[in-house]
This record gives sequence, structure tokens and C-alpha cells, in this order.
Amino acid sequence: MALTKVTSGTLADDAVTSDKLSGSINITTGNSLTIDSGATITNNGANGGGFGKVLQVVKGATSALFSTTSSSLVNSNVTVTITPSSASSIILLSYNAWYYRSGSGSGDGSISNRDITRDGTTIFSAFGGISRSTEADNGFIYDAPSTTSAVTYRLRIARASTYTANIPAGCYMTAIEIAV
Repeated sequence: MALTKVTSGTLADDAVTSDKLSGSINITTGNSLTIDSGATITNNGANGGGFGKVLQVVKGATSALFSTTSSSLVNSNVTVTITPSSASSIILLSYNAWYYRSGSGSGDGSISNRDITRDGTTIFSAFGGISRSTEADNGFIYDAPSTTSAVTYRLRIARASTYTANIPAGCYMTAIEIAV
């Protein structure tokens, strides 16, 4: 007679090893699989990259002040370049920037528009700008570049009013490659 259900106490501790298992283990709806603390789950499937595994993290930080008097979007120095290891990877992009206005001028705010580009193509836009003279801005963006070639992400800004818009040194962008 075939055994269809193993219950607590049926097997001695460590009686079933990975060498004795073949095929797959099916965890049915409503049940759970508990993995002890310190244990490792390894995916040896076709993609070999795991499931949601962080493959690499690249940070790009500004080392100099960026200023613009343009009322149109221009490339800033807040940028990061990453070369995905797989075309199926996703990139989680985080950015942290500060904006302030300087010089003589009129009107409110420091920037009117901002966006983030991947190799010149806009992947995120935020219009309406920053209404105060100094403002912090940060966020996360999900991107699927579908390539194993280097990709560059860049923050672009446009000034508000007639002041000069500035991004100080120390602002940054981080690209995190995640296997899917």
C-alpha cells in the first residue's frame, strides 16, 4: 500500500534527506512549508538566477553642484549606469535629490518639472515642480530594460520662475538589478 500522507511523528528526524527526494514537492492550497532559520533555499531551475534575487547594486553620486537657468528639461549630473546580467532582469531605481534656487529672480519655487530617463527615453515624469525655494525629492522606479548592454539613468530638471535651479553635490541614484 502506498503512503499518501506523512504526519507528524511518522518519520524520525533527519530520516528524509535531499538524496532520498526525487521529483518535486507539492505544497497544496491552505498548507505551508516552513524553512528553519539558517537554512538555504536554492533554485537550480532553468534561469539559474533564483527568484527575486538581487544580482547587483550600483550607486552613482554627484560630486559637484549642478545648476541650470533652462526652463526646458536638461540633463543633470544625478546619474547611474548599470549593465544588466540578464535581459529578463528588472531594475529597481532609487533616487534622492535636493533642489534649491539661487540668484536674483521672481516667482516661487526652484524647479518646474523633473523626469528620469533611460538612455534618453523618459521612464518617469513629475510635472508641477517644487513650490518651495528648497526641497528634497526621492522615489523608487521599476524598469525592465530588456538588455544586457549598459543602460544609463539620469535625472533631468527645468527651473521654475526666473531663478537658477541647483542640485548640490551628494545627491544620488542607485540601480538594483533583480532576477525574475
